[in-house]
Amino acid sequence: MIKYTGKAELLLGRIFTKREQYQQAEEKIRAALTKLTEVGNPKQLWLTHTALAKLYTKMNRLDLEREQWQAANTVVQSTVDVLEDETLKKVFINAAPVQEILEKVFIKAAPGQEILENLK
Repeated sequence: MIKYTGKAELLLGRIFTKREQYQQAEEKIRAALTKLTEVGNPKQLWLTHTALAKLYTKMNRLDLEREQWQAANTVVQSTVDVLEDETLKKVFINAAPVQEILEKVFIKAAPGQEILENLK
């Protein structure tokens, strides 16, 4: 049940983001992140981190935006690490949402910060 509550919080956060009600959006997306972390669903976690990153872009909070792209990347990386089937791994890595995360992490990286490029 928590999974669905987390997904609902994320959806509400996205709606508030579209309406430019950023404080409410942040509250809802952070609540979703808490619930989805408890559930441990990787896809929902990186989607939630991505939603927060996009929110922080709109709020011009580039420090927090970068943190969220990196958090999404960490979840993606851990997912890749457990995929044994090479074809499935390639399909996952080449999926548009995953590519967006990887590109943003590379672009938004702080100077001198190492980027995890272990993906094959």
